[in-house]
Amino acid sequence: MNVLLVERDRVACEAIFELLQLEWPDMQIYSTDNGAAGLDLAKEHDLDLILLAYSRRFEGGLDDVDVASAFRHMAESKSVPLIAIIPSSFAGSATAVDLIAKCNAWLLKPFSAERLYQVVSPFALTTV
Repeated sequence: MNVLLVERDRVACEAIFELLQLEWPDMQIYSTDNGAAGLDLAKEHDLDLILLAYSRRFEGGLDDVDVASAFRHMAESKSVPLIAIIPSSFAGSATAVDLIAKCNAWLLKPFSAERLYQVVSPFALTTV
C-alpha cells in the first residue's frame, strides 16, 4: 500500500509516519511538507491513500483546499481516498468545511493512535 502524507508540522508528520508503520509495516509512506510537492509525488507514485493536513498556506501560495481540489482533478489521484487532518481549533472554519467536503474521511488533531487506525483502516483494508 502506497500512502502520501502532506503535513507541514514535522513533529506531527514523524508521529503519524511511525504510527502507520507500526500498524502496517509493509506500507510505503511518502511524505512532504509542501502541497505542490505532494501533487508531484502523486504523479510519480501509484497511491492508495492520501493524508492531507490542514494548512492555511503551503509554500507556493496553495492552501489545503487548493491541493485537495488538485488531487481530485488529477488523473493519477482523482479516485484515491483522501483523508483530511484538521486541528480541532479550526474544525468549524469555512476552510476546514471546504476541505472536508473534498475528502473521504477526516481526523481532528490531536488524535490518538487508535483513532488514526479507525479512520485509515477501512481504506488500508481495501487495498491489501
